[in-house]
Amino acid sequence: MHHESRHTGQITLFLLVVIVLIGTIIIIGNLENQNNDLGLEAPTEISLDSAPLKTWLDACIAKAAAESAYKFGMQQGFFAAGKNVLSTSEANISYYVSRERNTMPSNDFFENELSRIMDVTLLQRCSNQSFFEEQGYHIYNKNPKTEAAILEDHVLFEIEYPITIATKSTNTVSRFSYDLPYRVGHVINVSRVLVQSVLDDPLTIDATLAAEQDLAIIISRYDTCNHIYLIIDNESRVPITDAPYAHTFAIGYSDSYCNFEHKDP
Repeated sequence: MHHESRHTGQITLFLLVVIVLIGTIIIIGNLENQNNDLGLEAPTEISLDSAPLKTWLDACIAKAAAESAYKFGMQQGFFAAGKNVLSTSEANISYYVSRERNTMPSNDFFENELSRIMDVTLLQRCSNQSFFEEQGYHIYNKNPKTEAAILEDHVLFEIEYPITIATKSTNTVSRFSYDLPYRVGHVINVSRVLVQSVLDDPLTIDATLAAEQDLAIIISRYDTCNHIYLIIDNESRVPITDAPYAHTFAIGYSDSYCNFEHKDP
Protein backbone atom coordinates (compact mmCIF):
# COMPACT_ATOMS: atom_id res chain seq x y z
CA MET A 1 0.00 0.00 0.00
CA HIS A 2 1.13 3.55 -0.70
CA HIS A 3 1.03 6.15 1.99
CA GLU A 4 -0.95 9.38 1.58
CA SER A 5 2.16 11.45 2.29
CA ARG A 6 3.72 10.06 -0.84
CA HIS A 7 0.67 11.00 -2.87
CA THR A 8 0.73 14.48 -1.40
CA GLY A 9 4.39 14.76 -2.34
CA GLN A 10 3.63 13.72 -5.91
CA ILE A 11 0.83 16.26 -6.21
CA THR A 12 2.98 18.99 -4.74
CA LEU A 13 5.79 18.21 -7.18
CA PHE A 14 3.42 18.27 -10.13
CA LEU A 15 1.73 21.50 -9.11
CA LEU A 16 5.10 23.12 -8.50
CA VAL A 17 6.19 22.22 -12.03
CA VAL A 18 2.88 23.44 -13.47
CA ILE A 19 3.14 26.74 -11.60
CA VAL A 20 6.66 27.24 -12.94
CA LEU A 21 5.54 26.46 -16.49
CA ILE A 22 2.48 28.72 -16.29
CA GLY A 23 4.78 31.42 -14.95
CA THR A 24 6.94 30.93 -18.01
CA ILE A 25 3.96 31.60 -20.27
CA ILE A 26 3.19 34.80 -18.36
CA ILE A 27 6.83 35.91 -18.60
CA ILE A 28 6.85 35.23 -22.35
CA GLY A 29 3.68 37.26 -22.74
CA ASN A 30 5.08 40.20 -20.81
CA LEU A 31 8.37 40.14 -22.67
CA GLU A 32 6.92 39.76 -26.12
CA ASN A 33 4.67 42.77 -25.68
CA GLN A 34 7.86 44.80 -26.03
CA ASN A 35 9.65 44.72 -29.39
CA ASN A 36 13.11 45.09 -27.90
CA ASP A 37 12.62 42.07 -25.64
CA LEU A 38 11.57 40.11 -28.71
CA GLY A 39 14.90 40.98 -30.25
CA LEU A 40 13.00 42.84 -32.99
CA GLU A 41 14.32 46.32 -33.55
CA ALA A 42 12.53 48.98 -35.57
CA PRO A 43 14.42 49.49 -38.84
CA THR A 44 16.28 52.81 -39.04
CA GLU A 45 15.52 53.13 -42.75
CA ILE A 46 12.69 51.80 -44.85
CA SER A 47 13.12 51.47 -48.57
CA LEU A 48 10.16 51.75 -50.92
CA ASP A 49 9.36 48.06 -50.79
CA SER A 50 8.13 45.49 -48.30
CA ALA A 51 11.51 43.92 -47.44
CA PRO A 52 11.99 45.52 -43.97
CA LEU A 53 8.44 44.68 -42.96
CA LYS A 54 8.80 41.07 -44.10
CA THR A 55 12.10 40.71 -42.25
CA TRP A 56 10.44 41.95 -39.07
CA LEU A 57 7.44 39.67 -39.59
CA ASP A 58 9.62 36.61 -40.21
CA ALA A 59 11.29 37.14 -36.83
CA CYS A 60 7.98 37.81 -35.09
CA ILE A 61 6.39 34.70 -36.60
CA ALA A 62 9.26 32.56 -35.31
CA LYS A 63 8.63 33.80 -31.77
CA ALA A 64 4.87 33.40 -32.13
CA ALA A 65 5.31 29.80 -33.33
CA ALA A 66 7.34 28.85 -30.25
CA GLU A 67 4.83 30.48 -27.92
CA SER A 68 1.90 28.83 -29.69
CA ALA A 69 3.44 25.37 -29.39
CA TYR A 70 4.11 25.95 -25.72
CA LYS A 71 0.49 26.99 -25.07
CA PHE A 72 -0.65 23.97 -27.09
CA GLY A 73 1.22 21.59 -24.80
CA MET A 74 0.07 23.18 -21.57
CA GLN A 75 -3.54 23.20 -22.84
CA GLN A 76 -3.41 19.48 -23.73
CA GLY A 77 -3.60 20.34 -27.43
CA PHE A 78 -6.83 22.34 -27.13
CA PHE A 79 -7.50 25.90 -28.25
CA ALA A 80 -9.93 26.19 -25.33
CA ALA A 81 -10.69 23.76 -22.53
CA GLY A 82 -13.25 21.14 -23.45
CA LYS A 83 -16.07 19.84 -21.28
CA ASN A 84 -14.31 16.62 -20.30
CA VAL A 85 -11.72 18.00 -17.89
CA LEU A 86 -10.25 17.46 -14.46
CA SER A 87 -10.81 20.71 -12.56
CA THR A 88 -8.01 21.62 -10.18
CA SER A 89 -7.32 24.83 -8.29
CA GLU A 90 -4.58 25.66 -10.81
CA ALA A 91 -6.12 24.67 -14.14
CA ASN A 92 -8.63 22.53 -16.02
CA ILE A 93 -6.77 19.54 -17.45
CA SER A 94 -8.36 17.62 -20.32
CA TYR A 95 -8.78 13.87 -20.00
CA TYR A 96 -7.11 11.57 -22.51
CA VAL A 97 -8.71 8.59 -20.75
CA SER A 98 -12.07 8.97 -19.05
CA ARG A 99 -13.77 6.02 -17.35
CA GLU A 100 -11.67 3.56 -19.36
CA ARG A 101 -12.53 5.26 -22.68
CA ASN A 102 -9.92 6.76 -24.98
CA THR A 103 -10.80 10.46 -25.28
CA MET A 104 -7.48 11.62 -26.72
CA PRO A 105 -8.15 13.65 -29.89
CA SER A 106 -6.88 12.73 -33.34
CA ASN A 107 -3.80 14.28 -34.92
CA ASP A 108 -6.01 16.19 -37.35
CA PHE A 109 -7.84 17.75 -34.41
CA PHE A 110 -4.53 18.70 -32.78
CA GLU A 111 -3.29 20.35 -35.96
CA ASN A 112 -6.48 22.39 -36.29
CA GLU A 113 -6.27 23.52 -32.66
CA LEU A 114 -2.61 24.50 -32.97
CA SER A 115 -3.47 26.46 -36.11
CA ARG A 116 -6.14 28.38 -34.18
CA ILE A 117 -3.73 29.10 -31.33
CA MET A 118 -1.17 30.38 -33.82
CA ASP A 119 -3.72 32.69 -35.49
CA VAL A 120 -4.55 34.34 -32.18
CA THR A 121 -0.91 34.59 -31.13
CA LEU A 122 0.01 36.25 -34.43
CA LEU A 123 -2.65 38.89 -33.89
CA GLN A 124 -1.44 39.48 -30.33
CA ARG A 125 2.26 39.63 -31.13
CA CYS A 126 2.71 40.68 -34.75
CA SER A 127 -0.16 43.00 -35.70
CA ASN A 128 1.39 46.15 -34.23
CA GLN A 129 3.65 47.69 -36.86
CA SER A 130 3.38 51.20 -35.44
CA PHE A 131 7.03 52.06 -36.01
CA PHE A 132 6.48 51.66 -39.76
CA GLU A 133 3.48 53.99 -39.58
CA GLU A 134 5.54 56.54 -37.65
CA GLN A 135 7.80 56.79 -40.71
CA GLY A 136 4.92 57.63 -43.02
CA TYR A 137 3.82 54.18 -44.13
CA HIS A 138 0.22 53.02 -44.13
CA ILE A 139 -0.20 49.41 -43.01
CA TYR A 140 -3.30 47.36 -43.77
CA ASN A 141 -3.65 43.97 -42.09
CA LYS A 142 -6.02 41.09 -42.70
CA ASN A 143 -6.51 38.26 -40.24
CA PRO A 144 -3.96 35.44 -40.47
CA LYS A 145 -4.90 31.92 -41.48
CA THR A 146 -2.51 29.20 -40.37
CA GLU A 147 -2.20 25.55 -41.36
CA ALA A 148 0.01 23.66 -38.92
CA ALA A 149 1.46 20.25 -39.72
CA ILE A 150 2.64 18.36 -36.62
CA LEU A 151 5.45 15.99 -37.53
CA GLU A 152 7.58 13.72 -35.36
CA ASP A 153 10.45 16.10 -34.72
CA HIS A 154 9.19 19.46 -35.97
CA VAL A 155 6.10 21.55 -36.66
CA LEU A 156 5.58 23.22 -40.03
CA PHE A 157 3.49 26.39 -40.11
CA GLU A 158 2.09 27.63 -43.43
CA ILE A 159 0.60 31.08 -42.92
CA GLU A 160 -1.54 33.29 -45.10
CA TYR A 161 -1.22 36.76 -43.51
CA PRO A 162 -1.89 39.54 -46.05
CA ILE A 163 -0.26 42.79 -44.99
CA THR A 164 -0.08 45.77 -47.32
CA ILE A 165 2.47 48.55 -46.88
CA ALA A 166 1.89 51.75 -48.83
CA THR A 167 3.58 55.10 -49.45
CA LYS A 168 4.22 56.27 -52.99
CA SER A 169 3.92 52.65 -54.06
CA THR A 170 2.06 49.70 -52.61
CA ASN A 171 3.47 46.30 -51.78
CA THR A 172 1.85 43.30 -50.11
CA VAL A 173 3.40 40.40 -48.25
CA SER A 174 1.11 37.49 -47.54
CA ARG A 175 2.72 34.03 -47.51
CA PHE A 176 4.96 32.86 -44.71
CA SER A 177 6.41 29.49 -43.72
CA TYR A 178 8.12 28.57 -40.49
CA ASP A 179 9.61 25.25 -39.43
CA LEU A 180 9.65 24.97 -35.62
CA PRO A 181 12.17 22.36 -34.38
CA TYR A 182 9.95 21.13 -31.52
CA ARG A 183 9.24 17.42 -31.14
CA VAL A 184 5.52 17.98 -30.62
CA GLY A 185 4.57 14.98 -32.77
CA HIS A 186 6.93 12.74 -30.80
CA VAL A 187 5.40 13.87 -27.50
CA ILE A 188 1.90 13.20 -28.85
CA ASN A 189 2.93 9.73 -30.04
CA VAL A 190 4.40 8.89 -26.64
CA SER A 191 1.20 10.17 -25.03
CA ARG A 192 -0.77 7.72 -27.16
CA VAL A 193 1.49 4.86 -26.04
CA LEU A 194 0.92 5.81 -22.39
CA VAL A 195 -2.83 6.10 -22.93
CA GLN A 196 -2.98 2.66 -24.54
CA SER A 197 -1.03 1.21 -21.62
CA VAL A 198 -3.67 2.51 -19.21
CA LEU A 199 -6.48 1.13 -21.36
CA ASP A 200 -4.79 -2.27 -21.53
CA ASP A 201 -4.36 -2.48 -17.75
CA PRO A 202 -6.17 0.25 -15.78
CA LEU A 203 -4.89 -1.09 -12.46
CA THR A 204 -1.20 -0.66 -13.28
CA ILE A 205 0.93 2.33 -14.13
CA ASP A 206 3.76 1.01 -16.28
CA ALA A 207 6.77 2.81 -14.82
CA THR A 208 9.12 0.80 -17.04
CA LEU A 209 7.33 1.96 -20.17
CA ALA A 210 7.58 5.58 -19.02
CA ALA A 211 11.26 5.20 -18.17
CA GLU A 212 12.03 3.77 -21.61
CA GLN A 213 11.01 7.00 -23.34
CA ASP A 214 13.51 9.72 -24.23
CA LEU A 215 11.32 12.24 -22.40
CA ALA A 216 10.87 13.19 -18.77
CA ILE A 217 7.51 11.79 -17.65
CA ILE A 218 5.96 12.71 -14.30
CA ILE A 219 2.86 10.76 -13.25
CA SER A 220 1.05 12.15 -10.22
CA ARG A 221 -1.96 10.85 -8.33
CA TYR A 222 -4.39 13.76 -7.99
CA ASP A 223 -6.92 11.72 -6.02
CA THR A 224 -8.11 8.11 -5.91
CA CYS A 225 -9.83 8.42 -9.31
CA ASN A 226 -7.49 10.70 -11.25
CA HIS A 227 -3.88 10.84 -12.36
CA ILE A 228 -2.11 13.74 -14.04
CA TYR A 229 0.65 13.20 -16.60
CA LEU A 230 3.32 15.77 -17.38
CA ILE A 231 5.69 15.09 -20.29
CA ILE A 232 8.75 17.29 -20.66
CA ASP A 233 11.03 17.39 -23.71
CA ASN A 234 14.34 18.96 -22.82
CA GLU A 235 15.41 18.89 -26.48
CA SER A 236 12.69 21.42 -27.40
CA ARG A 237 13.15 24.70 -25.56
CA VAL A 238 11.30 28.03 -25.57
CA PRO A 239 13.32 31.09 -26.65
CA ILE A 240 14.01 33.85 -24.10
CA THR A 241 13.25 31.73 -21.01
CA ASP A 242 14.88 28.48 -22.24
CA ALA A 243 12.02 26.51 -20.68
CA PRO A 244 11.46 23.01 -22.11
CA TYR A 245 8.41 22.06 -24.14
CA ALA A 246 5.83 20.38 -21.91
CA HIS A 247 2.57 18.55 -22.47
CA THR A 248 -0.04 17.61 -19.86
CA PHE A 249 -3.16 15.46 -19.71
CA ALA A 250 -5.34 13.66 -17.18
CA ILE A 251 -6.42 10.05 -16.73
CA GLY A 252 -9.77 9.48 -15.04
CA TYR A 253 -10.95 6.11 -13.73
CA SER A 254 -14.49 4.83 -13.22
CA ASP A 255 -15.74 4.19 -9.69
CA SER A 256 -15.02 0.46 -9.91
CA TYR A 257 -11.31 1.16 -10.45
CA CYS A 258 -11.16 3.99 -7.92
CA ASN A 259 -11.64 1.43 -5.16
CA PHE A 260 -8.35 -0.25 -6.05
CA GLU A 261 -4.86 0.88 -5.08
CA HIS A 262 -3.11 1.40 -8.42
CA LYS A 263 0.35 -0.04 -8.75
CA ASP A 264 2.56 2.91 -9.49
CA PRO A 265 6.20 3.99 -9.06
